[in-house]
Amino acid sequence: MNSVPLPDATSTSLSRLSGGFELVLVSLLILFLELACIRWFPAHVLYLTFFTNVVLLASFLGMSVGCLAASRSRNYLTWTPLLLVIALAAAHAVEISSGSFMNFVDVGNQASPQQVYFGTEYHSQDLSRYAIPVEALCGFFFIVIALAFLGPGQELGRALKRWPIRVQAYTLNIIGSIAGIVLFAACSWLELSSFWWFLLVALGLGYFYFISPGHRFRGRPRTSIEDACAPLGNRAVSARRADRRAARARDRAARAGRRAAPARRRGADRAR
Repeated sequence: MNSVPLPDATSTSLSRLSGGFELVLVSLLILFLELACIRWFPAHVLYLTFFTNVVLLASFLGMSVGCLAASRSRNYLTWTPLLLVIALAAAHAVEISSGSFMNFVDVGNQASPQQVYFGTEYHSQDLSRYAIPVEALCGFFFIVIALAFLGPGQELGRALKRWPIRVQAYTLNIIGSIAGIVLFAACSWLELSSFWWFLLVALGLGYFYFISPGHRFRGRPRTSIEDACAPLGNRAVSARRADRRAARARDRAARAGRRAAPARRRGADRAR
């Protein structure tokens, strides 16, 4: 029986390097996407400027709930692109129809949408006018943006759990966050359009979909113990396959020996 060797230092270091890279990348992705949403959505949806922190709070809420769902088997990151597309499309629709859409939005029962201090005046409301409360519109974007951050937050929680030393994990998280801020500042300094912002976000998400070695979209997410024991399991499988091949070879040799035994006996009888 072949002995199963323990995973060597090279495979362990490569596993730690991959885990650290994913932790830095998902931290960068969250901060960059958060800054992009904070800058982009209020610029296209006028009513979000009445509640200045709605995008920020939605980002924090989605990321925090995602971290709490890190141990769940369901991968919420698969829904992030669709939710972002829905949010961007809805914002564009509000911007394009802003002229006519303003007639259907009730901004605190004010006479003018430019008056953001609700309750400063009173006027009789036209009962024949169907108005959508601005709180409902902002609530829609709050929910969609929070759900979009649920998947990246879950990946962040998983990456933090896979790293064995918490202080080092938080250090890598801060490094990735600072890198995301620097990257967005560079995009702003270069005066890149929002197309390039969300293209970078798509590239970051594409890594976790197609390149990440964790294969977290094929089943239950692996724990840190499973990641460390992955080389051991692969070598155990190889050892079992080698044992089966050796057993089949011995069986073939035994069958060949049994078939050749009568011929050898006949030859010996003729020789006597």
